[in-house]
Amino acid sequence: MGIASLVLGIIGLVAMLTPIPFFGAITGIILCLLAMILGIVARKNLAAAQQPTGAATAGMIMGIIGSAMGAVVLVACISCAACVGAGLNEAGKTVDNRFKEGTDSPAMKKALDDLDQQMKQAPTAK
Repeated sequence: MGIASLVLGIIGLVAMLTPIPFFGAITGIILCLLAMILGIVARKNLAAAQQPTGAATAGMIMGIIGSAMGAVVLVACISCAACVGAGLNEAGKTVDNRFKEGTDSPAMKKALDDLDQQMKQAPTAK
């Protein structure tokens, strides 16, 4: 169980480095939690049998570090998605307000006049 804990801890930490944040974080958290649990159980069994607990301890520590890293990545991704959603919502409100103003607003009339003037000044193809 100690070697399994170590292997799961290594794979979990590598999963954190994948460029797919949600997949990497979720997979990494699951693998690191398994590594941590297996490491704890293996350490108890190995200590009772008077055998070395190095691999189990390393797997448990990697599980703890990976779980913490995964939690941080997951929280960062969720907060980033929330910020993007809020920004898109604000942009949508701005666009809706511009359409509600219609072509009667002074800013819209000026923009249309400027466009008309540019069209008159543009060279025509013959």
